[in-house]
Amino acid sequence: MTTNICALRLTLVVLLLSLVQLSTGLRAQSSEVVELPPYVVAETSNAPWRYTEIPGVEFISRCPDALTRQLVVSQYRLHELISLMIPKEFQVRRDTPVVYVYFNENNQPAVNQEMVESIE
Repeated sequence: MTTNICALRLTLVVLLLSLVQLSTGLRAQSSEVVELPPYVVAETSNAPWRYTEIPGVEFISRCPDALTRQLVVSQYRLHELISLMIPKEFQVRRDTPVVYVYFNENNQPAVNQEMVESIE
């Protein structure tokens, strides 16, 4: 049950981040500069980071392997479905790959949890 909740929350965060990325991309075309606050990464957990990629998409995960695999496969299937429905000439083209970061919120420090909550 908690795995499903974790997967649902991660999916919602990823969708939100995708929308933010799309919004930021549209703003970048209008020559606006967006300055973000510094983000310091400090290792506080023993859970390993995993990395994988499919064409045009990179995944970084700190979730259990089975959940990571499920999320990557779901994302791949979504891209395949979109490719079937929308011809390539009408799909968004990017110079850099889309990056998804999956994490188990139980492994996140309180500061990071507050940041995610403010996004939600």
